[in-house]
Amino acid sequence: LKTGALIRFSAVGGGIVGLTMALACAHQGIKTALIDKNEFLGPLRDGRVYALSQSSLNLFDHLGIKGLREAAQPMRDMKVEETERGAAPSPFKLDFSAPDESPLAFMLEAGRLTAELQIKVANSPLIKVIAPATVSDLKLTSGYAEITFEDGQSLRAPLVIAADGGPSRIRQKAGIGVRREAYNPIGRRRQCSA
Repeated sequence: LKTGALIRFSAVGGGIVGLTMALACAHQGIKTALIDKNEFLGPLRDGRVYALSQSSLNLFDHLGIKGLREAAQPMRDMKVEETERGAAPSPFKLDFSAPDESPLAFMLEAGRLTAELQIKVANSPLIKVIAPATVSDLKLTSGYAEITFEDGQSLRAPLVIAADGGPSRIRQKAGIGVRREAYNPIGRRRQCSA
C-alpha cells in the first residue's frame, strides 16, 4: 500500500479476533488491511486452548477454515468450583452428556486455530498483511481514521477494529474507556475442569 492509501477496513492485531475479522470482511468482498506488531506466519508458541461454541465452529466453516471441526474435542460436561478458606467447595456442574444434546463447547489448541487462520489470510487476495508494524498514532477524522506507523507510513480506513489485546493502544488512542473491577483472590481457590 502507498502511504496515505484508503482501504475499507483495517484490523489492528493479528490474533484470533483480528484474523477472523479480516477473513469475514474478505469473505464479503471487502479489501482489508491486517496490521500486527509481530512477524506474520512466525513460529507459534501458544500453549493455551480455546473452548469454542457451536456457532464459532459454524463461522469458521463458513469462512472456509477446513479441519477445525475434526480437530476440536467436544466438551460434554464442566465442573466449576470456588472455595473460600475454611469453607466447603461450592461445586457447579454443567452436563451436556445426553445423546441428543450438542456438546457445551469444543476444545481446540490456540496454536492450531491461529495457524489455520493465518494460512487462510495469507492466501486471500483481498487482505493486505502489514507485519511486523507498530502503530504509533491514530487520528479520527470525519469519515475515516488515519493510522500512522513508526516508520512514518500511514493508511486511512473508515472502520478500524482494535484487536490488539487487553491494554489496547488503539482503543486508548480512540478514547474508548474500560471499566475495571478489582478481584481479590486471596483466600479463594477457583478450579474449572472439563
